[in-house]
Amino acid sequence: ATLDRGIDLFEEVIEKLEKKKSKIIPGEDVFKLYDTYGFPVDLTNIMAQEKGFSINENGFNKLMDIQKERARESSKEKFGAANIIISDLSDFELAEKSPSEFTGYDELKSDSKVIGLKKENRSSLVVLNKTPFYVESGGQIDDLGQISTKENSVDVIDVAKVDNKIIHVVENSNLLKTGTEVIAGVDEKRRWDIMRNHTATHFLHSALRKILGTHVHQAGSYVGPDRLRFDFTHFQKLSESELHDIETLVNEELRISYQLQHHRNIPYDEAKKMGALMFFGDKYGDRVNVVQYGEFTKEFCGGTHVKNSSQVGLFKIVNESSIASGVRRIEAVTGIGVEKYIGEQLLIRKKDEERIEELLDTKKKLEKEISELNLQDDLTQLDHILSLPSESKRIKIYKGKVHARNMDELKSFGDEMRNKIKSGVGVLVAQINDKVGIVAIVSDDLIKEKKLNAGKIVGELAKLVGGGGGGRPHLATAGGKDVSGIKDAIGKVEKIVGSFL
Repeated sequence: ATLDRGIDLFEEVIEKLEKKKSKIIPGEDVFKLYDTYGFPVDLTNIMAQEKGFSINENGFNKLMDIQKERARESSKEKFGAANIIISDLSDFELAEKSPSEFTGYDELKSDSKVIGLKKENRSSLVVLNKTPFYVESGGQIDDLGQISTKENSVDVIDVAKVDNKIIHVVENSNLLKTGTEVIAGVDEKRRWDIMRNHTATHFLHSALRKILGTHVHQAGSYVGPDRLRFDFTHFQKLSESELHDIETLVNEELRISYQLQHHRNIPYDEAKKMGALMFFGDKYGDRVNVVQYGEFTKEFCGGTHVKNSSQVGLFKIVNESSIASGVRRIEAVTGIGVEKYIGEQLLIRKKDEERIEELLDTKKKLEKEISELNLQDDLTQLDHILSLPSESKRIKIYKGKVHARNMDELKSFGDEMRNKIKSGVGVLVAQINDKVGIVAIVSDDLIKEKKLNAGKIVGELAKLVGGGGGGRPHLATAGGKDVSGIKDAIGKVEKIVGSFL
């Protein structure tokens, strides 16, 4: 619905411009499509070009700057972990005015010196002359780690950049003074996980453009140690086949072991000539960084990355969804994140299997209960048979045809009949799945006194239905193929029993 309203607005703008005989979409309309209806600027630009129009990029950028300035004014620079807000360095104790040097592209530990300090609540805000700590930018989150002296160390719980100086938030400590020589070290394992995910993000972007089309552009991202999230312009949900192809292509390219080509601080025009992918609507300075792995991916980027693509390990997409009109989101993991994901999936599978076993056990119990209830209902068939006994040589004989679902149920009927008669012979016959089932029972007194045997009786009856069988003296079963012989078999029970007397 939001997409439809946005498209309606776009059509209205085009109609007005045609009446004015203008071919440029004003910046405020581009901004409204972006801010209200979720249309990425790239998307609006593509749609405009298809109709022979262009967009006022400068006007859009001015409105974006105003929005960003409002956001800055409302939050300033906020340290999330320490809940500290800072707008400038005017109240810092500063020993040097030069910018902090970021060394994190080449090393994870740096010999450094404290050049600025401020106490804030229960924290200390520390400025170093050089540091490997990356400050959140372009989707990549902050580094964490430690600042160490010869005597001790303190944990860095947050970082930010103000006036080109990198500020490290540590727990309030008297260990650090302006001029103190220190070693600044990031959490190496965490940083490696972040670099794997960030590098994979570039490969994912390239794979999306190759498989879905060059209309795909980045519309946002998150790169942390646990996962990566990539938002991109696309008009519809990705199919399972497309997701498989994207994942496969990323992993195939990662395994080629491309060496990182990190073009740092190069002129903007030189980067454009290289063919590096830049993002429409983003602002770049006169000098930029370009991250390149072979010819597969080449993008403007200031983040940190692995030196060789094979260091990423395995790439696995874990989710794909829509977040706005014309914008999709892919979430993925790499390296140890894949191991954790596989472990989680195996655990889920194990729990599912256990649950299936529980359900199967429950099913069996319910089936047994149902069978018992059905048996109780079916046993009422015996009442009629037990009420009309016949005799053979003064031996009571109970016989008849019953409805039974299987031989086990027919045997249960025999058990029940034997429990209900004091003395006698019982024969029950049933048609089960186009075959004949027979059960015969003999009371204990007749087994002892008359030497009657249920196995012999049922064996003779089975011959009349084209089958055979036998069993113990007190209860025996038999089967046959000729259902047409059931009536004859029931009719000859007395004669067969009499033959054994």
